[in-house]
Amino acid sequence: MSKVLMLGALMLLAACATVPRGPALTLGEAGEAVTSTSQASLTGLSDDIALIAARQMVRTAIIKCVPGNCVPGKVTAQVEAGALDAQKLSDALMLRARALGKLHGAYAAFAEEARYDAPGDLQGAVQSLFTATNAAATAATAAGFFPAVPALAIAGPIVSGIAGQSAAKAQSARLKAGSVAIKAANARIADIMAAEQVRYAEIAEDVNNNLDNIVATLFENDMADPLPSIAAFEAPLGLKPPAKLPPDKARAAALTIANYRNWMAQKTAGDVYAANVAALAALREEHDNFEAGAPLQMSDVEHSLTVLAGWVSIARGVAPDD
Repeated sequence: MSKVLMLGALMLLAACATVPRGPALTLGEAGEAVTSTSQASLTGLSDDIALIAARQMVRTAIIKCVPGNCVPGKVTAQVEAGALDAQKLSDALMLRARALGKLHGAYAAFAEEARYDAPGDLQGAVQSLFTATNAAATAATAAGFFPAVPALAIAGPIVSGIAGQSAAKAQSARLKAGSVAIKAANARIADIMAAEQVRYAEIAEDVNNNLDNIVATLFENDMADPLPSIAAFEAPLGLKPPAKLPPDKARAAALTIANYRNWMAQKTAGDVYAANVAALAALREEHDNFEAGAPLQMSDVEHSLTVLAGWVSIARGVAPDD
């Protein structure tokens, strides 16, 4: 190999070495892991809130029904007002969940950018993330539990290159700009979740009572099959219920299982929210390290992820490794 070619190869290696691919990949994959677990948490809350009025109407109709005189429930002005307020909160939770999904996608794009020389669609992923995060913030404000805030916007393109700039420097610039943008959305989503935690705590008991009441009414009036919940409860014990169960005992068992599940979800929701906020904060600390060129620590992220996964498992009533 000629001296010119050898010098060129060494210069290329030096340029590539300036790209913080390793730390970027570590940060991106950690973000994917945290947001994946976050998406598995607090599932069902949006539907439970949105269906409060409908479930109460159905329960009332069943209770009032006597042979020969069963009247369907109707939406009154009071029911409508409560349902519309609940729907606003439900929409806010749903859009926050969607923003978490887009945050996961942005971390995946960030990791992909770190894996290859050619630029991926980090710009598109960040734009989708900002759009979803802004929608979540707007919905949270409309639901009355989050203050109005300026919309997130990309200050400039996450450039694919600048004239006269080396490929290595261009990639480093993309990764740093991507980190700054993702960190901003991370912080906004964490703020929304912290405010959401406070709002949910105010209504958690009502949501839980609504669930308990409709389940009890359906079971007590032979309008729900207790077998599936009993089968799911017995499966980890290596047992299987017979196809025909003693009706009274089956209803009592199924209702107890439902009551316990609802109670556990209510009691653990605050811890799940707090663990999500802490895990997102730990990721932001690593963003700061990455942008400053400092070594990533990752211990806080790993600890926060373990805590979050544990609370999610408890809330779902499964073992952490399931």
